[in-house]
Amino acid sequence: RAAKGKLPAFHAPQLATLVDTVPTGNDWLHEVKYDGYRALIATGAGGPKIYTRTGLDWTDRFPGIAKAAATLPGPALIDGEVIAYKDGKPDFSTLQEAISNGGEGLTMFAFDLLAEDGKDLTRLPQLARLFLGHAPAAPLRPLKFISDTIYCQITNSAASSPIAIVRGRRRRR
Repeated sequence: RAAKGKLPAFHAPQLATLVDTVPTGNDWLHEVKYDGYRALIATGAGGPKIYTRTGLDWTDRFPGIAKAAATLPGPALIDGEVIAYKDGKPDFSTLQEAISNGGEGLTMFAFDLLAEDGKDLTRLPQLARLFLGHAPAAPLRPLKFISDTIYCQITNSAASSPIAIVRGRRRRR
């Protein structure tokens, strides 16, 4: 079904800053940093569009993700990471090769809702923007929605995983 409402404009995502130690305390959310491309999905009339973190339109480079995004209600602007798997693990060179060969077989992990129904949500607290209650009831491969409970699960197992890099985000209250 086509998403109704005006397609949201590109909004620069919050980017990570490299630090020497992992921040601690209740003001931080931690998530796995996948080895992929940061991307934003805009759904709405005339969409979907998939943007790079700098605002380039790469919808044609991610056709499977765009097809799945076309079924989402909108309008909305969703932040996430596009990855490709090799031997069950995210692999950046496999991602680059897949894009060069037509962009099929990719997965996007969606982790933030930046805008919905024409409203800018970026000033809301981080937890209010997570996909709690927003993820579709049925899986939309290749889109995967991450909620706070999944953040906890992946953070607890990150230390034992050879592929995990943990990224922290300061909560906005």
